Amino acid sequence: ITVKELEDKYGYVADMSLNPVIGEEDIPYDQEKKLLTLPLTEKGNAICYGIAGSGKELFVTTVLYSLYQHHGSRQLNTYILDFGAETLRMFEKAPQTGGVLIAGEDERIRNLFKYLKKEITRRKKLLSETGIDYLTSKQRTDFEFADIVVIVNNYTNFIEQYEELEDTLNSLTRDCTKYGIYFVLTVNTPNGVRFRLRQNFSLIYALNQNNEDDFSSIINGFRRNYPAKNFGRGIVKIDDIYEFQSAVISDTNINETIANKISTFNKNNFKVKKIPVLPEIVDKNSVSTILNKTSDI
Repeated sequence: ITVKELEDKYGYVADMSLNPVIGEEDIPYDQEKKLLTLPLTEKGNAICYGIAGSGKELFVTTVLYSLYQHHGSRQLNTYILDFGAETLRMFEKAPQTGGVLIAGEDERIRNLFKYLKKEITRRKKLLSETGIDYLTSKQRTDFEFADIVVIVNNYTNFIEQYEELEDTLNSLTRDCTKYGIYFVLTVNTPNGVRFRLRQNFSLIYALNQNNEDDFSSIINGFRRNYPAKNFGRGIVKIDDIYEFQSAVISDTNINETIANKISTFNKNNFKVKKIPVLPEIVDKNSVSTILNKTSDI
């Protein structure tokens, strides 16, 4: 089922909070289905666990597509670290995307983390001076904070290559949601995220696993109601534990659908600033250009 079909079926209406459509959940004892969303603004950071081929990239693709459908670049900035098959590069040209970073782009990745630390400090100072919280600031015209969503696709590969950033990630994810910055990770194994980091993630989704007992390690209170082996099928704990099916963007060509949507988005939005890197040849003009274009990064 597509995101559009679910939005129509359930009368989904987006507001300024980040709550993208991700699929449909089954409520067996009521013999009904419900819309499943990812309530980032309300609940905070998210992790999606799943083996290769379970649908983790479908999950984050749907999240990004749903977010971009309802939030322009003034309201939403995204940064994508794609350590999987690099299919998320399809979002590179969207105005809301500040960058799709892949393995080997060491300078850009480290600069992204520096920027996020600096941005949390800036927002914290401004909110402290005015005595209001972030959600209240979103309702005022004198604040221009955009929500920031950071996707880390295949966290296992990422942390193997950038182990020195683990403490920084712990610190960022502990404080970021109070200032409108949210992380979404995909992870291959149930033990792929250390306990200290996992404590900073309140939204947990589990797609199919190698071992059915792994669901008990991921979802507290899991009662052996294993999900079907379908692509994009998983379980989630909300008020209870439910099985869900991830939505797709389109029944036809996903890349073409996204390219067409991005073309529409670009007509009405400015492009989010990219994470800077120094050029191969550094001179006065190139440094001046970088400083002028990315003064807040």
